[in-house]
Parts: sequence; structure tokens; C-alpha cells
Amino acid sequence: MLDPAEIDRLKQFHTAHFPSQPVPKFSNTSGQQEAAISQPPPQKADDELGHYEDGVKRTLTDEQIRMFRHSEIQRLVSERRAAKEAEEKQQNRQQADYSRTRLRQKARGHFDDQPEEKQKNVDTLIQSMKRMLNQRRGLSIGQNWVKLEKDCRILPGTHDTLQSLEASTVAS
Repeated sequence: MLDPAEIDRLKQFHTAHFPSQPVPKFSNTSGQQEAAISQPPPQKADDELGHYEDGVKRTLTDEQIRMFRHSEIQRLVSERRAAKEAEEKQQNRQQADYSRTRLRQKARGHFDDQPEEKQKNVDTLIQSMKRMLNQRRGLSIGQNWVKLEKDCRILPGTHDTLQSLEASTVAS
């Protein structure tokens, strides 16, 4: 529904901005539009879909619902697969890091049965406990135990080990 003045303005605009292209024919199509408006809109296919049991009008066909469900299931499966793959990659990365660390340690002469560098050697602890026991021979086992606990900060529950050590030092 363009009036002739607007059609002239469109032609001038086109000529000014697109000089190398031919000017299209602008025509007043109001007669065609009025005829299209006067016709009733065609019946939509969704009218055939009917209503749900609760009275709500259906907007999707059964086929569309199946496609939607299928695509949702595929999306969920792919998300789970991606999460599982990411977890496996993380585990593989951790395993590779652990393997590299173990290889470096073995290259430096470390073995699985060797104590860590920060751990005190058990033999060294036993030697120092024997020395302390020899220094305190005049004290009873209980007194030795209290002194050793204070001096060495021995863990509770090693009293039996101490008694066997004292018995072995007394016997020797």
C-alpha cells in the first residue's frame, strides 16, 4: 500500500546508492494485498490434532513428539559419553603422571620397598632406643618408657616393642 510519492522516493534512493544496478519496478500492490486480506486464512493442520484429556489443545503431532524424545535421549547419551570420556582422560592423565614419577624415582635409585627420604629409617630408631635403654639401666621399664616417650615422642602402642628391646639388651 505505497502511494506514488513513496515509490518515487524509493527509485531515487536506489539510483543514488546503487547506480550500477538497474532500477527495479516498484508498483502499488494495494489491490493485490486487499484481495489477500479479504480471503479467510486457510485452515491450519493443527486443528486436526485435537485436544488432550485435560482439554488443552495439542500443538505437536505424535511424530514430532517422538522426534523430540529421540533427540533428547541422544543428547543425554552424548553428554554421559562425554563425561565418561573426560573422566577416563583424567584417570589416564593421573596414571601417566604416577608412572612418570615412579620412573624418575627408579632412575635415581629409589625402589618401592625403600623408605621415603623424609621417613626415618627403622633401624636408626631401634639403634637410638637401644642406646637410651643402655643409658637408663637403673630405671624400671615403666620409667624408661616414660622417659623414652618424652625424649623420642614415641607413638603409643609400641610399649611391647620396647620391652622386647630391653630384654634383648639385658640379655646381651
